[in-house]
Amino acid sequence: PQGELHGDKSIAVIVRDHQAKLLKYIRRRIVSRQDAEDVAAQTMCEFLESCRRRPEIRHYVPLLFTIARYRVTDYFATHADRHREVPLDAVPEVPALGSLQHDTEAQMELTGVHRALEAMREEDREIITLHAIAGLTSVEIAEIVGTSSGAVRVRLFQARRKLKRKL
Repeated sequence: PQGELHGDKSIAVIVRDHQAKLLKYIRRRIVSRQDAEDVAAQTMCEFLESCRRRPEIRHYVPLLFTIARYRVTDYFATHADRHREVPLDAVPEVPALGSLQHDTEAQMELTGVHRALEAMREEDREIITLHAIAGLTSVEIAEIVGTSSGAVRVRLFQARRKLKRKL
């Protein structure tokens, strides 16, 4: 069952704690909100089934995002006509934080970041997205992308440097 204990956390707590980050990660890659939500739901179902079948699992977050990564890849394999990244006009508005000038500057900065990310290689975008949007550690990202945490730290450093140059 979903509430069954695994290690120190129940599956329900893991899902609750990471659901929003998971959707942000998927939403950054899939244009359609509905499609992104469908992929997130498929990911959660597969994650819960994996936890049910394999109660010895201890590294839940990397498993969750690895499943999401594969579901996004599957999505694009079956929807070849869809764009791989969210276009700039699909980026939500920055919430009002004060003056019109402040809001305009914040929106321009956000748009610039999205443009710079779109100009980067897919591998660099993924590392930055997993770290900055999903909030994962280098160890968790390493498990997801199949490399060492040291390699992830180097790639993240290089990707940040490239992003900074583009801004």
